[in-house]
Amino acid sequence: MAQEDKSKWNGFSLKPRKQMPDGLWVRCPGCEHTLYKSSVERNMNICPDCSHHFRLEASQRIKYLVDEGSFQQELSNLQPKDYLNFKFRGTSYKQRLKEDQKKSGSKEAMLIGKAFIKGRAVCLAVMEPNFLMGSMGSVVGEKFCFAVDLAIEEKLPLVAVCCSGGARMHEGVISLGQMAKTSAAVAKLNEAGGLFISVLTDPTTGGVTASFAMLATA
Repeated sequence: MAQEDKSKWNGFSLKPRKQMPDGLWVRCPGCEHTLYKSSVERNMNICPDCSHHFRLEASQRIKYLVDEGSFQQELSNLQPKDYLNFKFRGTSYKQRLKEDQKKSGSKEAMLIGKAFIKGRAVCLAVMEPNFLMGSMGSVVGEKFCFAVDLAIEEKLPLVAVCCSGGARMHEGVISLGQMAKTSAAVAKLNEAGGLFISVLTDPTTGGVTASFAMLATA
């Protein structure tokens, strides 16, 4: 008697299915369709079915905005400190920083530097939503002010791409102080006759909205 084929049951194969590679698909929160991630990226991260705009990482914003290969990053190694030994729901601020640095590939929630847009030199300050939802702490404030000083020194327009949940509660009053600090920096740029362009993206809320995001000259 022939040996029973245990890989089949009632004619159906019992062999394990091949696993789909991670990151191959993405689900649109607008139309809820499952899409090839590559097709969404080719469409500048806009759903080809319903035109929903996916949130963009800072590196993607820069890629779409500036001339290819022209971005020169500044203060890339500047990292935040846990001034308050802050914990929220059992997770420390230090642990959250490590997790979001790994997730975003950035040490903080803002990338700054110089680049060219259609051959025109500019300074950039681009926020990273995958790092604590682009919240503004001491390092974000310091980076933005550095970008302002660089724009003044080199007489370049400053373009800020804002994407933030607001001031970072993990740093308490230190994060709130960045509202005044960044607002004063914008005032200095205005006095120097500089151009400040603010691009508001989803979301732009809280302390960022109440400070530099709404103080642009264009």
